[in-house]
Amino acid sequence: MAPFTVEHLRKVKADLLSHLIPSRLAALIQLNTGMRISEPVLARREDFVLDHDIAHLWARKNSLTDRKTQISH
Repeated sequence: MAPFTVEHLRKVKADLLSHLIPSRLAALIQLNTGMRISEPVLARREDFVLDHDIAHLWARKNSLTDRKTQISH
């Protein structure tokens, strides 16, 4: 399989931004961060830190998942 180009990723992002469906948010987070799809999907509300100079999402153990290993924290 050929590697993705920057132009292809831009097209995917534009397509995600144009479709107003809830699942697009998880895909956009994954596209922009490289997270596993389970990390934004299984994140809890308190894992989203929006009142910070740099808004971010903590991928950490919670009541839904403990997929993070000690090394991957």
